[in-house]
Amino acid sequence: MHNSFLSPVHEQDARGDGDPTPFLHIGVIGTSPGNGHPYSWSALFNGYDKALMAACPFEVIPAYLSKHAVGTGVIPGAKVTHIWTQNPDGAAKIASTCLIPHISGSAAELVSEVDAVLVARDDPESHPYFVDMLTRMDTPGFIDKPFAVRRRDAEEMWALDPDGRLLFTCSGLRYAPELQPFHGREGGQPMVIRGVAPKSWDLYSIHIIEPVLRMVPLSASVASVLASSADGHRILRVEWSSGQQTEFRTTGDAETPIAIEIDGERVVLRDTYHAFKSAMEAFVAFVRDPSMNIEREQTLRVIDLVERGRE
Repeated sequence: MHNSFLSPVHEQDARGDGDPTPFLHIGVIGTSPGNGHPYSWSALFNGYDKALMAACPFEVIPAYLSKHAVGTGVIPGAKVTHIWTQNPDGAAKIASTCLIPHISGSAAELVSEVDAVLVARDDPESHPYFVDMLTRMDTPGFIDKPFAVRRRDAEEMWALDPDGRLLFTCSGLRYAPELQPFHGREGGQPMVIRGVAPKSWDLYSIHIIEPVLRMVPLSASVASVLASSADGHRILRVEWSSGQQTEFRTTGDAETPIAIEIDGERVVLRDTYHAFKSAMEAFVAFVRDPSMNIEREQTLRVIDLVERGRE
């Protein structure tokens, strides 16, 4: 791991409470069209300026942040201290809004100045460039969803981090609190699960595929798969060796909430705040202990289904 701050700076320096836990300085790299994660993730670490956040171009972010006591941040032991985006004006707005003290002159400069990085871009074609930079500079990074939309691309990036100690990725909805009661519940796994999400298959199908696959045993293999599209919708139906049936649908331009139906019970995933907070906490835990990474086999089968749905 790159240790520009990690070794000499401790949490007690920031909090004054004597806690010897190493304090993490995190950098944010962004942005991509339609993606507000640089705002929301930074606010979870740093807090935010309420007046400036009210002008955030992603209205849903100040709406859900205002319902929670974010204050000076809700994730202990780490702060976003640096930001770089390809648009300097955008970086300045995010920095002011989310109390980020340093705007870096380049992505490489940012990586050299922090302990860990949030690659808050959900355009998967940009990820190989940043993954190459992070692995060359030995710095751990959270790669925004989708990590890749083809297995081949994921495997090429993971080959640069063979020990799994630098690259972390997931959909924040992996941790959706609304779904926790269905994980490992008594009576076995749910048998029929359907997920629906708005917008494009490439960028949004992962938000339903990843949380649904947490309810399908990793030992289960795909028995059959059928991809189709109609009226702007893209649909993937999968039957598993466990006997379970899953269906994933994205609706293109049609407005719909992200929802998952589990054996007839419809669950709308609305608690973005706690889902993102848990994802950021999982990343911090991974930076401190790489054994806390998500199994790559789990992520690969998510990517496999994203790829099958593109066919």
